[in-house]
Amino acid sequence: MADLLGAARVIHPDFDCYVPSLPIRYFLSRARAVDLAERLFADLDEKITGYGNGRYREVILVGHSFGAALARAVWVQARGAKLNGDLALTEARPWAVSIKRLILIAGVNRGWDPHLPVGPDIRIQQWFGNVIENICGRNFLVLDVRRGAPFLTTLRLQILKIQRQIDRRDTPIVVNLIGTLDNVVAPGDNIDIATNQPVFHLEVERSGHASILQFWDRTAGDGRYRAFKLALTGSADELAAHAMSPDFIAEMVGERAAELHVTTEPLAAADNPDAPTPHAPADVVFIVHGIRDYGFWTKRLANRLKTFAIEQRKTCHTITSSYGYFPMGAFLLRAERSKRVGWFLDQYVTARATYPEGTRFHFVGHSHGTYLLAAAIDRCAAVRFERVVFAGSVVSSRFKWADFTTGRNGEPPQVRKILNYVASQDWVVATVPKALEWISYFGQGRHCGLGAAGHSGFSEAAAGLEQIRYIRGKHSAAIRPDTWDGMSSFLLADTAEAPERGAAIPTPRLVARHPHWMRAIAAAAPLAIPGIAILLAGIAAYLLALIDGQPSSFMGLAVPDYVWAIVLVVYLWVLGRILTKI
Repeated sequence: MADLLGAARVIHPDFDCYVPSLPIRYFLSRARAVDLAERLFADLDEKITGYGNGRYREVILVGHSFGAALARAVWVQARGAKLNGDLALTEARPWAVSIKRLILIAGVNRGWDPHLPVGPDIRIQQWFGNVIENICGRNFLVLDVRRGAPFLTTLRLQILKIQRQIDRRDTPIVVNLIGTLDNVVAPGDNIDIATNQPVFHLEVERSGHASILQFWDRTAGDGRYRAFKLALTGSADELAAHAMSPDFIAEMVGERAAELHVTTEPLAAADNPDAPTPHAPADVVFIVHGIRDYGFWTKRLANRLKTFAIEQRKTCHTITSSYGYFPMGAFLLRAERSKRVGWFLDQYVTARATYPEGTRFHFVGHSHGTYLLAAAIDRCAAVRFERVVFAGSVVSSRFKWADFTTGRNGEPPQVRKILNYVASQDWVVATVPKALEWISYFGQGRHCGLGAAGHSGFSEAAAGLEQIRYIRGKHSAAIRPDTWDGMSSFLLADTAEAPERGAAIPTPRLVARHPHWMRAIAAAAPLAIPGIAILLAGIAAYLLALIDGQPSSFMGLAVPDYVWAIVLVVYLWVLGRILTKI
């Protein structure tokens, strides 16, 4: 940072330079990003107002790596935004209009993608953070800037909201400097086009994540200095002349609509005289599949929703993105589930940027998809949906919907109406998720954990929560085509009030109760599932104990150690394949 500070003083000798001291050295710091951002804003606010609002005619915010996110967080707070998830804007600080420029250098602007290749040092930090998250449920700073992290999600949504309300004359110039040799932050993590904020993206040749700040390097320092000087002093026209082209940016980060799997045309609406007008309020429905599922059914449900929308003279868009095949073993790991929650939150931000203000967002989730929605609204208060449908839910039956169906501080609720289908024979939910919910009584009891809401229903009443008990069938009972009319009606029909009774929603195959054998499985699961896990671990421990340097006897035969070693390896390999592929 010394080179950067020295260059800034040379280029602008009449400027005051403020370099905050933050209590972090590595991304494995336990500091929280939101606390750092609020502390930095408070310090800067005190410094600027302490000298008088009229003294500083121009404020330039410069941030490198994680500091780029902090710089953007300072700007949104100056504009009256909060980082706690409340999207309501308060009065802007008097000096907010003095922020003329933001310079983001090798920034983690969109958040790092856990599935992209990175350097070994960053990968070790990620791995260590995942281990701690799985064991303790605690996060490190490195996870606060993972793609879809609550801090970044709220920040990006606040930028989007401000950009839609701010006078264009008050919009600061934003310059993003990208090193061509940066192996820490990938282009897709650096370039954030989902905030609708005009940004000049400039490439800095022969520069890595750290070396982009080394201006006095003999080989590439001059180019880095010139790029920084251009970012610091260049006019919009000068920056545009050197910025990356939109086509190049799209090639680096991918097309947003293609990534979202957005379908916007409601079934040949151009030839339909009853099709909605282009300016009619739109409904957008996320349809998210569960584990051990490629989600092909989501496209068919999307088609039915669009057909229903035409009948209602509405415009309906659907988003059927997939997080890929998700096996049972990954599902049991908190860190792996968190990655998918981050994926969903990133999709949500992109969708909010894609569609105009006033668009109504809805959600249909099956199995693990229901967990993604519940975890998303629990972790990020800025996420909002109108109507939500759960099928085969693996969310805890103790989930407190009342915390999310009532607005706070004048803001609308995060979810207005929920429809939860409870199946009569969902043994998938009644076994492993139910056992994990039972265990959580003796653990941390996190607000949003795994559980058996698809088998038992939600136990706590809440405004807008409706449950259909019991739809005949197993784990996929509620996503069969004969339920789609009822889902479509709940999501898209214009009704003054939600139906008070499940029978008001067209629902086939209803039965009065679970069969006896299903109730027996559910009752035994809290003891049987941990028992099976202990048995499997005991077998591995027993095989390991047999490898003691002495031949062991098995059915009267002397078995050497290497045979037991092979058996142990094969046993662990089979378990691994079952957990990671099934």
